[in-house]
Amino acid sequence: MHEEDGTKDYLYTSEEWLFRIQRALASPRGLEIAARAFSVAARAADQFATMAARMLLTQSCSAWQLQGTNPPMRQLRQTWVWNS
Repeated sequence: MHEEDGTKDYLYTSEEWLFRIQRALASPRGLEIAARAFSVAARAADQFATMAARMLLTQSCSAWQLQGTNPPMRQLRQTWVWNS
């Protein structure tokens, strides 16, 4: 089995998505985007609240969990290597 540490990749991806969402909400179409999001929230309130909290409110969580030389959380990718 081959194991690769993708912690930094996961951190960069999470930060990029957060940046894109914040940029979209701050754009001239931000109100339209928010209105569409809230129409989804009306149909699936629990799922929307969970997603919104994870994407918009947990920025500091990613910072301390994924950063540093020895972060407390790791995103490991494991693949099987077949020797033939």
